[in-house]
Amino acid sequence: FLCCPFLYLVPTIHNPTTATMPQSRREAIYKVIMRHDVAVIEDDPYWLLAGDAAPPIAALGLSSTSGPPVFYVSTLSKCLAPGLRTAYLVVPPSEPIEPILDALRSLSLMPAQTMVSSVTHWIQEGAAQEWMRQIRQDAGQRQKIAASILPGKPIAHPYGLHLWLELSPKLDQYRLIQTAQEQGLGVTSSDVFCPYESSPGAIRIALGGAPDHARLQVALEKLADILLSADKPQRIAAIV
Repeated sequence: FLCCPFLYLVPTIHNPTTATMPQSRREAIYKVIMRHDVAVIEDDPYWLLAGDAAPPIAALGLSSTSGPPVFYVSTLSKCLAPGLRTAYLVVPPSEPIEPILDALRSLSLMPAQTMVSSVTHWIQEGAAQEWMRQIRQDAGQRQKIAASILPGKPIAHPYGLHLWLELSPKLDQYRLIQTAQEQGLGVTSSDVFCPYESSPGAIRIALGGAPDHARLQVALEKLADILLSADKPQRIAAIV
């Protein structure tokens, strides 16, 4: 399967830009792939976390056996708990499932049965939904803390676990990241995500790693000081 060109999409809380496609954009993309008969892999690990995202693109073709194949992939490790290495694949009605099962078996004989059983039980009993509500609430509070501390205009989803901060053209993002790392802060430069030689001047800041809001605030205040200091013009002493 997927022996032809295909389109790879992350439509909800995109990593790293945090962009989320509206319903109109998803419908427009589906019309294009229908016209050109292009296969799609819709990687959607944050859809459950977003809460307000439009339905997946794959949902537009679930009732059709002749539409373009949209393979929908999601996971619980990104939105519920990092240790839950449990993912889901929705195969479009137009595609046979046997080749996909063969491919999965070539990578792993089977998922961890205890983990899958536990997750299934949590979903059926409603525990997973309640934990998701709490995680979404916590993520929203972390985003508010970041917005109140960081300079500039961070780009973020209200319930995302990271944000995207565009930097002033005057800033050397590599020097900034080095300074942040020296103070125990982990931020990621835009070139890590960009396949081209020139990348936008921006950094990705993860908000979910700090164990509590107090330590997140301390870390963000350190980063804000670094950003503000780096943006100030350097004073050069005159040599007489």
